[in-house]
Amino acid sequence: MLEKLKPIDNQLIVELLFETRRGLIFLPENDRTTVRGRVLAVADDVDNDLMPVSIGDIIYFKAYAGYATEIDKMKVVFIHRKEILAVEKTDGEHNGEDKG
Repeated sequence: MLEKLKPIDNQLIVELLFETRRGLIFLPENDRTTVRGRVLAVADDVDNDLMPVSIGDIIYFKAYAGYATEIDKMKVVFIHRKEILAVEKTDGEHNGEDKG
């Protein structure tokens, strides 16, 4: 079913990525202020200049952003592009890198 869903109006569908450990400290799932997720789908009705992410990118957002649910046994979140805090590009793009 997930592959049939297409977000609209500046929305993204994001697969939640959980870290249970950071260094030697174990983090319970409910004790997070920032969450990581992999972008699964991006709205088509948005100018590319306004949407800072692509499918496959890792994004960071607040724990209570968007609408969390489970689809096909996968924890996903529907979030608005304005709720994105940071992007980890997966295509080799880095801020400030000279592409010329």
